[in-house]
This record gives sequence, C-alpha cells and structure tokens, in this order.
Amino acid sequence: MTKGRGAQKGRGLALLERSEAQAVTRDPVVVRLCGEEVRVPPLTVRRSREWREKLSALAEKVVPLVEASTEDPSAFASAVKSILVDFPDDVLDTLCAYDPELFVREKIEEEAYDDEVLTAFTTLCSFVLTPFFVAAGAVRSAATTAKR
Repeated sequence: MTKGRGAQKGRGLALLERSEAQAVTRDPVVVRLCGEEVRVPPLTVRRSREWREKLSALAEKVVPLVEASTEDPSAFASAVKSILVDFPDDVLDTLCAYDPELFVREKIEEEAYDDEVLTAFTTLCSFVLTPFFVAAGAVRSAATTAKR
C-alpha cells in the first residue's frame, strides 16, 4: 500500500486510514496483481453505488454458504463446493466490475494468484466502505450523545 495508509483493525474488514489530504486529492489505493502494483482511484458517487450494489449481492450469496450446517450433508457439500469454486469467480467478477479497464479478467486469470486477487478485493472493499463505516460511527456517536 502507499505510504501513509494503514489498516485499522476491527471486527471483520480492516478499515483503511485516509488523511483528509488523501481524501481531498482522491489519492488512489495500491493493490498488487499479476506481480505488479496497480494504483486504483476512488469511484464517483454513482459508480461507487453501483459497485456497492454488486458487493451487496455477493454478500447475499455468501452468507447462507457460511451458515451451512453439517446436519444436512448434501447441502453442506454444495455449500463447500460453492465456496471453493463459485465464490472465487464471484469475487473476481466483483473486482473486475470496479474498473473493467484496470482489472482485465483474462489477464488476471492468466497471470495473478488467488491470494493476490483476494487481497486486492478485500483492500478495495475497505477502500470503498471505510468512509461509510466512519460516517455511521459518527452518526451513532451523535445519537448517543443526543440521548444523554
């Protein structure tokens, strides 16, 4: 990642720390794919919303898989197959949807490794979602303060 960016650990997704200067100048985040550093700019409001919708659809597919019970061996086997085979393709689809010109699926499939794709994906998730988590925290804090 670029200098000046750190991950703030919390439950689940690590939040990217961005200075006000980085946000104002729309400083890109750097991910590594196909053995190369890729500078990924933030999306405009509309494109960000569209990408978050794709991310939400992916989450809706994954949550039931993670909650699959071994009590139904057939359903559990199906969930495991989906996690091992379908989920990586879904992640790649979502990654490439962020910026199809920057993330060329054919090149990634031929030259990148699974860990690169997953790390790039989780970094982008944090990059896009961190401002919303920060804003939600601020609203929650304000609401808690107002109730006192």
